[in-house]
Amino acid sequence: MMLYRKGVYDETNLLIIGNGFDKAHGLPTGYGDFLDELDIDTKFYKYLNTMSKKELEKYKCLKRGSLLKYLKKTNNRNGWIDFENEIKNIIIAVSEFPNVLIKKQITIKK
Repeated sequence: MMLYRKGVYDETNLLIIGNGFDKAHGLPTGYGDFLDELDIDTKFYKYLNTMSKKELEKYKCLKRGSLLKYLKKTNNRNGWIDFENEIKNIIIAVSEFPNVLIKKQITIKK
């Protein structure tokens, strides 16, 4: 949660993800668990050598996904980021994307 009370910016944001059902049942679904899963990439590269060309191309498409790259870049040295704020930033960016496409189409049509 971000609280800004001084200065020009005065906004309170709260983004809640999940309902705790998974954690209550002992599932490894915390943010730390998510980061641990990202670390298995190095082990997975060994497996890539055994994949067919078609399977390898599917993996490459998934790997190019911007969410994974973004979260890896925002990860600090302690393995923690302000996950809720980062998701908010992603939602804002994605919601603005159609406007960018519309502007490009208008420019092309002129």
